[in-house]
Amino acid sequence: KKLAGDWTATGPDGKPMETRFRLTAGGSVLHETLFPGTPMEMMTVYHMDGADLILTHYCMIGNQPRLKAASTKETKKLSFQSVGGTNMKLSDMHMGQATIKLVDDDHFEADWCSCSNGKADESHHVSMKFTRKK
Repeated sequence: KKLAGDWTATGPDGKPMETRFRLTAGGSVLHETLFPGTPMEMMTVYHMDGADLILTHYCMIGNQPRLKAASTKETKKLSFQSVGGTNMKLSDMHMGQATIKLVDDDHFEADWCSCSNGKADESHHVSMKFTRKK
């Protein structure tokens, strides 16, 4: 919930990029819009499923991978791994790994990696360092 707000980073191409987090559904869902207002706009929705933190990434390639956070006592770092999705098989290319590190109240790091045939595809890997927009 601490991520709610507008964030900026320098993209892999050196250009500025933005992401926006909003709480919805009575505060039970965190909705992220990455690249808002651009042709590359994508959405990720985070929510609890019982004791599990789940995300669904609505990707610009037309699939919707679902990832589950690894159980950990770590409070500043969340690591997600794909567990399924729609419009895809786990062997298809999809965003299959994600890590979010909460650096402090005004900074977070996101690391996303696509997977194909059950393996990470480093050619489709991006790490971003975001700063909260004031």
